[in-house]
Amino acid sequence: MLQEYFWSKLDKSHHHIIPAELGAEQGASSYRDLTDRIEFDIAFLGMGEDGHTASLFPENEALNDTRSVIPVYDSPKPPSDRISMSKYTLKQIPSVYLIVKYVCTNSVRTSQIQILYALIRR
Repeated sequence: MLQEYFWSKLDKSHHHIIPAELGAEQGASSYRDLTDRIEFDIAFLGMGEDGHTASLFPENEALNDTRSVIPVYDSPKPPSDRISMSKYTLKQIPSVYLIVKYVCTNSVRTSQIQILYALIRR
């Protein structure tokens, strides 16, 4: 839906998609080279049913990585290797939108969402 109604309306120079096809380490390095030269105004993040966002999972060591774009290993759900902007980078983006496609009714899941959201906001 975002592609059809939003991304397709923007000039290609204004949106930057993570090159996951390069693998975690090389893709993170490539995207870091690009993103370290630009400022982001807005980020759209999905959220998994387990409460993770931006491929940042609770208690994953990637949460402590301070580089701007990071490889994420040992994800508890496939794919095991991912690429993400770090929580430090996400904190610098003025507008971050979470896109959630389900209703959270489990209080534990709601807590996870609140914790992860707190990690990426000021």
